[in-house]
Amino acid sequence: MLRTELLTKVYHTKHGEIRAVDDVSLTVNDGEIMGLLGLNGSGKTTLLRILAGLVIQTSGTIFLDETPVTNPSSRVNMVAEGGRSLYWRLTVEENLLYLGSLRRAPVQSISEILEAFDLEGNRCILQGPV
Repeated sequence: MLRTELLTKVYHTKHGEIRAVDDVSLTVNDGEIMGLLGLNGSGKTTLLRILAGLVIQTSGTIFLDETPVTNPSSRVNMVAEGGRSLYWRLTVEENLLYLGSLRRAPVQSISEILEAFDLEGNRCILQGPV
């Protein structure tokens, strides 16, 4: 089971404070599929990035099986639409290395992934703006 209590993410900009996620509490039981609906900019992707351990929440708690989670868990993953889960200033290989390091993936598996998806020749290509 995945549960959140009062999950909040605040970004501080030169124009003030932006609350991307504001006191979200939810429960997703094992085997359950849940969708998020909302307007562009409503915080759906930010919430998923927090749950996947790609962004640190400002406040609130994430629980897996009633245990508070403070580090990214290999049990929570996400695939965002388009290129939102990639960093466009990094190469294909750098994106895999960085995102893999968040999950403590062995470095040798990066080459295996590139080979499996026939991306060996693209390992040094920049993603470009998405």
